[in-house]
Amino acid sequence: MPNYAYSSLKFYGDEDIREKLCQFVKGENTEFCFSKIIPDTTGEYTMDWSIKNFGTKWNALNAVVQKEKNFVKITFTTAWYCPLPIFKKIIELFPKLDIDFVASDGQDKAYHIFHNDEKELIFNEFDKENNLVAIEAIFSALMDY
Repeated sequence: MPNYAYSSLKFYGDEDIREKLCQFVKGENTEFCFSKIIPDTTGEYTMDWSIKNFGTKWNALNAVVQKEKNFVKITFTTAWYCPLPIFKKIIELFPKLDIDFVASDGQDKAYHIFHNDEKELIFNEFDKENNLVAIEAIFSALMDY
């Protein structure tokens, strides 16, 4: 059984762009599909390909999209690792949105990344040895985020 990583993305900005994002990331049976963001152009989808391109071995699990007046929030779980390549690709595809990404594997690593339409990127990575309190705080916040 895998360990799970928990992620939450919040998108702020123009409502039409937020709606385009929601439609773009929607898969056949899920509200948030990694393959829509980074498609497999080789036609030979494997776990190794997934880890290299998504940052984790599976697609998003238990994805929930919540549309609010001023933002869209997407929460999901993944196996083992946080999908940093997915986040980076979303920044490329939707540069006019402000994006707040919070993720934790609940044990060893946690991330808080903020990108705004001014092209400012704030990347915080916390590891168990140096920032256990930050990891615990981010993991706890994700449960309520």
